[in-house]
Amino acid sequence: MNAAVIYLNPYFREIWQKTSIHPEIKFKNNLVQYFERSWPQDFQNENLKILGVLIRGTDARKLSEEEVSGMISDCMGITEEDGFDRIFLATEDEVVFSAFKNAFKNKLIYIEQRRVSNLGEQRKLVGELLNIKKGEKEKFGQTYLLITYCLSYCNAFIYNIASGGYYLANKWRNEPYQFTCQIDGKSTKINRLIECFRMFRDNSLIIIYGTGVIGEKMAGFFKYRKDLDIVFCDRKADKAEFDFCGYRVISPSLLLKEYEENKVQVIIITSVNYSEEIYHSLVMNGVNKDHILVIDNQSEIF
Repeated sequence: MNAAVIYLNPYFREIWQKTSIHPEIKFKNNLVQYFERSWPQDFQNENLKILGVLIRGTDARKLSEEEVSGMISDCMGITEEDGFDRIFLATEDEVVFSAFKNAFKNKLIYIEQRRVSNLGEQRKLVGELLNIKKGEKEKFGQTYLLITYCLSYCNAFIYNIASGGYYLANKWRNEPYQFTCQIDGKSTKINRLIECFRMFRDNSLIIIYGTGVIGEKMAGFFKYRKDLDIVFCDRKADKAEFDFCGYRVISPSLLLKEYEENKVQVIIITSVNYSEEIYHSLVMNGVNKDHILVIDNQSEIF
């Protein structure tokens, strides 16, 4: 199938629902006050759109200069295409931090912390590299929680490794991020994501084909996009239109009619079992394959 593919990971979308498996974490008031007293003031400005970036290096992953440069390029692409005002960077790696600071300058916000580099051939644990003294452990723990708390307040989140910080940031949110994406400096997934943003930017009407579990999760994602007109499509609407997650559901025949009239330029297929059948049917009926996105729930972008 020659189509753009977006990946959806249902696991991290379940965390914010605070089930018995993922119970809510509550902080003491004095700790929350510390967070809100110490975090960058940009988080208090609701008009600023902030992209959270978590990059683990040192003992987790020895990053090459090419990988770091690729990650910066990925972040720049997302920032430009989806209109982010700031980037909040969380990293213990001094090389990564310096490179991002040089690239993004005043757009970069962060928490001051001890950062280190693991440039030697022998792998050392981050705790060993940081050399945290006995009397410094509480302060180090507070800083780690503060950084993760900031990540949880970002509008979207990208990361290179799904570490504990990624899990906690998702866990502390009341709602899922607008999107999350894993980056590796090779731009493969990011290019797809950027292409989605471009399609959304150029087209106000988006058709989501399928009213199953993934369609429901997509409805949750699109509720943040007030600039888009979202309509669902499903064969069940052949008899009569109905509502799904607060959105109108039209029939495939009406979808094709509106496409022929140039009212629709983006169709997102969210059916797991019938995606290829739907895709080929759309193409055979004159839909340009470049106007079709296919959702797969085995990996993650949204």
